[in-house]
Amino acid sequence: IVFKLVDAQNIPFKNDFFDIVIANHMLYHVPDRKKALAEIRRVLKPKGFFFASTTGQKHMKELNDLLAEFDPNLTLWHKDFLDLFVLENGVEQISPYFSDVSKEKFDDMLMVTEVKSLIDYVLSTQAGKSLQGKRLDDFTSFLENK
Repeated sequence: IVFKLVDAQNIPFKNDFFDIVIANHMLYHVPDRKKALAEIRRVLKPKGFFFASTTGQKHMKELNDLLAEFDPNLTLWHKDFLDLFVLENGVEQISPYFSDVSKEKFDDMLMVTEVKSLIDYVLSTQAGKSLQGKRLDDFTSFLENK
């Protein structure tokens, strides 16, 4: 197995090269998904497998709801992020490039009970850019009270 960082929109391998291609929680970041999917199809062998994982439109809804309760202008992601490539529209986007597409939903749940862990995560998102100084202290107090 070889791992290599490449641009999904311009994969530097010959046609029919891979048995398997995995796109793990990344297609929503690709500016030209159609080009990336065409490239993945190109480098995949005819009997190869393509696995793509993504989130659903309700991804981290509870945390986004907490942010909105604290400040209605705060959100974890830019406005259209959860419409780019998600569980609800992924099959539709992949189907033009692959003849046998199926969707498997993995039901799961994550319970975070430590305020510091929530703060650390939020600070790694776009919402974290506006949570500095006293505003961060206020948000921390808000979460502690919740």
